[in-house]
Amino acid sequence: MNVLLIFVFFAAVGVVGALFRIYADHSEQARISARRTYANTGSPIWMRNGIAVAPLWCPGTILLGSVVLLPRSLVQIGIAPPIALLFASFVLSYRAPAPFLPRWLKMEIDQGLLSVARPNRWDWATLALIAPIAILTIIGVPLYVLAYGNL
Repeated sequence: MNVLLIFVFFAAVGVVGALFRIYADHSEQARISARRTYANTGSPIWMRNGIAVAPLWCPGTILLGSVVLLPRSLVQIGIAPPIALLFASFVLSYRAPAPFLPRWLKMEIDQGLLSVARPNRWDWATLALIAPIAILTIIGVPLYVLAYGNL
């Protein structure tokens, strides 16, 4: 039962994020909400640029939830790809590539209505904390499983 709840939670987060990204392209109200989040310098950069890197974190979150449905022997290897996607989206949020930005957001930045979201010192501290953990997880867990078998 708990496994199913974990899957439903992560899958729902990924699907809602993807739907919001799509909805923001068609709804002025959703754009206002996304614009406020993007411009809020008090929010962490990964949250501010969440709409830009949604093409990575949404599938990563859905995959992370799906991993719990795998047999235990595959979970240990299957955890690396979603962690890699989530970490890539986290790192890219520090300077979201222009093709990742929604068209309407890119136009507003080009017109000078919004400035490009930039990380602050707390964002860099967060990256310094999360980067080693993510890299160790992505590389270490599969290597450990290959070398020693199950965890």
